[in-house]
Amino acid sequence: MKSIALYGASSFTGQAIVPAAVKSGLRVHAVGRTPIQVPPEFVGHVSQSRLADDSTFTFTSYDKSADVAVHLIAPKGILDGASARDVVNAGMASLISLFEAAVSGSYRRVIYTGSYWQYGEAGDKVAATTLYSALKNAADEIALFYAHRIDVINLILFDSYGPNDPRQKILSLVDEAAQSGKPLDMTEGQQYLWPIYSGDLAEAFLAAASLDSKIGLRRFWIPGPERLTLRQMIETYCRSRKLTVDIHWGARAYPCHTSNPFVGVRVPNWRAKVTFDRGIEFL
Repeated sequence: MKSIALYGASSFTGQAIVPAAVKSGLRVHAVGRTPIQVPPEFVGHVSQSRLADDSTFTFTSYDKSADVAVHLIAPKGILDGASARDVVNAGMASLISLFEAAVSGSYRRVIYTGSYWQYGEAGDKVAATTLYSALKNAADEIALFYAHRIDVINLILFDSYGPNDPRQKILSLVDEAAQSGKPLDMTEGQQYLWPIYSGDLAEAFLAAASLDSKIGLRRFWIPGPERLTLRQMIETYCRSRKLTVDIHWGARAYPCHTSNPFVGVRVPNWRAKVTFDRGIEFL
């Protein structure tokens, strides 16, 4: 593999993959809603093109010299029925376009993402409990339709974190509560998570991109190196950063997805290395 195309390169995950890919010797074609900031030493190794405002793209966006296409495009803002058009364009239309490009010979492999929310504790596929998991389930059905003709890899994501994360995730909510002094409502905090540092996450995508070609759909899980409860994560984070937060444990109901995530087959030749207490030192 000499090059990789990232669709959704301006996402948190995409911007973690770009430097990792260049450092590994790959050329990167980055496609996103907004331009990414490329360090000067990487400029000659990264080309860029823009998604339209509605998250669609045309065949002129394709870098046909790339070997592998990675789909990271997600709907903007709150994922609900009011954003139906963006959901279809970002989550479905763009993925179908990449599969069609692979069928036509533009790419030898398409990598797209799933979520541990889609699976029960025994690894069985469960009915969608949120629009997010419904979108992921629909992507799987589309992938199966194309997989008898092309090489497709589905990477199952867990809770990621890392520097410069713009998303409203657990750690950012803790930071906001510490700054504002307002109480933070949480569940009892006993649900398990497999937090994964962004650098480990990027390496998982590159390991999947580097596998030998094989027609069909392969599915790999990419968890962090340790299973922690939500309470353990937050207490470790607050202690490390010396934060004082008024947390109301038990004020919220547990989420609809599993509280003990299933971990299936990991990407061959890859394991996450950065433990949570180490990873938060880089934030």
